[in-house]
Amino acid sequence: MKYETYEQVTSAFKNEGYKILAESNDLSWVYMYKIDQIRKNVTLVSWYESDGEVQRISNIEDFLLMDILDEMGYKGSISL
Repeated sequence: MKYETYEQVTSAFKNEGYKILAESNDLSWVYMYKIDQIRKNVTLVSWYESDGEVQRISNIEDFLLMDILDEMGYKGSISL
């Protein structure tokens, strides 16, 4: 599904339990995530105003992954 504005996409995905991980100052892109505590997995999505489509992310930068693990309460270390 396409979203025209930052407000549309964040509102729709927040209703599904997603949280904002990172966003641009001009709100032209946003990365969001959703944690499933039962299955112990994370779903990551991105949206860019230029194309309007929400994309699932399979690759993630180390610093973003650490932010998500902190949110999940993970206290160990990881090797990437």
